[in-house]
Amino acid sequence: MLRGVAVSYPDPIVNVVFFADNRMSISENNSVLHRIGKLPANILWLDYQGVGTSEKAKNLSIDAIKQDALTQFDYVKNTFDNSLPTIVHGRGIGSYFASYVAANRQIDGLVLDGAFNNISDLIANMVPGFSNSFTSMRLHDEVHSMQIAPILRHYDGPLWLVVAEKDKITPYPISQQLLDVSASDKKRISIIPGVTHSATLKSDFAISEYRRFLSSLSR
Repeated sequence: MLRGVAVSYPDPIVNVVFFADNRMSISENNSVLHRIGKLPANILWLDYQGVGTSEKAKNLSIDAIKQDALTQFDYVKNTFDNSLPTIVHGRGIGSYFASYVAANRQIDGLVLDGAFNNISDLIANMVPGFSNSFTSMRLHDEVHSMQIAPILRHYDGPLWLVVAEKDKITPYPISQQLLDVSASDKKRISIIPGVTHSATLKSDFAISEYRRFLSSLSR
C-alpha cells in the first residue's frame, strides 16, 4: 500500500502530481511541499514502494512503480479541482515516472527537475549513494530501459526543465539535451543559480520561474 499526502493550499492555481527523487521520503522532505504550495497548488505526493511509510511489494519492479504513477495521476484527475490545470512534476529519478505519465495520460504540463537521460549515467553519478530500492531489483533490463529522451521525442505539450547550477548528479547539459529532443514547441529551461541537485525549489527564483511556466498553460 502506498502512503503519502494530498494537500490543498489556499487559492490554488494548479494541481501538481509530484514524483520524488531517489530516497526522498515525504517525512524527511516536507519542506518541498511547502515550496510547491507557494505557487499556490493542490499537491499529491506518495512515497514510492518501500520508501518512507509506503509498504514494499513482495516483488518490486519498475513496471509496478509506473502503474502506481498512472494511478496517482488518475486519482488527482478524479478528486482535485478539474477546472485547474493538472501537471506532473518529477525530480531526479521521479523525472522518468513523470515522463511516463505524460506519455500515457493527457496532462497540462510536464516539469522535469534535475532530470536524467538514462539510468546508467544517473547511477554512475550517484554511487555509492544510490538506494537499494532501485539497484537491488533483479530486473536489470527493466531498470536500464528507464530513458527519458525517447518519451520526449513524442511529447508535444508544455515542458519546463529546471536544473541546479551546481548539480553534479544530473548536470545542465543533460537537461539541455532533453530540451533539444523534445517535440514540444512550448518548452523552456531554467538554471537555478547557486544551488545543488536537491535544492532547486529552495530558491525564490525557481518559484518565480515555476509561476512563469504555469502562466503559459492554457485550459
